[in-house]
Amino acid sequence: MEWKRDEPLEAFLDSYEVPWRYETIRFDDIEMDQGRLTVRDVDEDLQLDYAMKMERGAIFPAPCAMQIGKKLILGQGRHRVGAAALNGETKSMCLIATPATPEQEWAIKAFGNQIHGLRLSKSEQIQVAIETLRRFPHLTRKSVAEQIGLKASTLANAINAEKTRRTVKAAGIRKADSLPQKVLVKLHALRRSEPVMVEAAKAIADGHVSHNAAAEFVAAVNRQNNDKARLRAIEHYKHNAKSKAATQTPLKTKSSLPRDELTRILGKLQSLISLHSTAADLCLHTPHLRREATSTWRRVREMVDEALEVT
Repeated sequence: MEWKRDEPLEAFLDSYEVPWRYETIRFDDIEMDQGRLTVRDVDEDLQLDYAMKMERGAIFPAPCAMQIGKKLILGQGRHRVGAAALNGETKSMCLIATPATPEQEWAIKAFGNQIHGLRLSKSEQIQVAIETLRRFPHLTRKSVAEQIGLKASTLANAINAEKTRRTVKAAGIRKADSLPQKVLVKLHALRRSEPVMVEAAKAIADGHVSHNAAAEFVAAVNRQNNDKARLRAIEHYKHNAKSKAATQTPLKTKSSLPRDELTRILGKLQSLISLHSTAADLCLHTPHLRREATSTWRRVREMVDEALEVT
């Protein structure tokens, strides 16, 4: 099977001053665990697509292996190596990189993925960026964001939101996971006082302040001169919300109770899964779609369990 030189990855390695060379390597001699932040499994559909293209004569860039001591560890090209193996290949030309530092090794495994292969989603890019900053705290958010293909502000918001979520959860607010990132970013402005931030988050999580009004609410709280005044402002917002709700004329609703609606929805969900019992039947063809559906289901399940006081 014919492979071509990976000139973009060569340039990437040169930018990090990583020595490289080409050799023909047996797949059995390469450790396939890339050792990087695992944000997705191998996409078997993509791997099969590569294999079919290779069989028809398509020429792919050579995979990249890293020489760490006496070991060869796959740096880039899981799907290409897997596709070649499906076609009966046992070896290939490889770009062998010899990183001298952990930072160089990580750059090949994490940032090099942006050159070839299945692109990371924004949430996956954020995961890799956060892990990079955890491993190498001397790097700046801006430099890491540029390497991974994110805006620096996007990464900063994600980090600030996650810090706020952890703080709020640690304070015992179980609904913290239901708060969207845009709300958590607004709450981060109250970080100078953890009690104030937690009380504000509780007011929003409990529904006293809508998600859309979060920015105005946080700004009003933050304008106060001290923590005592800020806590009073939060209580004032909550009191006004309760008073407004009490004076509003209830809307005419259908005679069905919420429990009937819940039973109806769960019954429809059960029927749907009975008719479409596999991920393919549900049109969840990719790992990304399956992860999104699983994440949504877990959030809904947690909310239902909490409402029903299931322990």
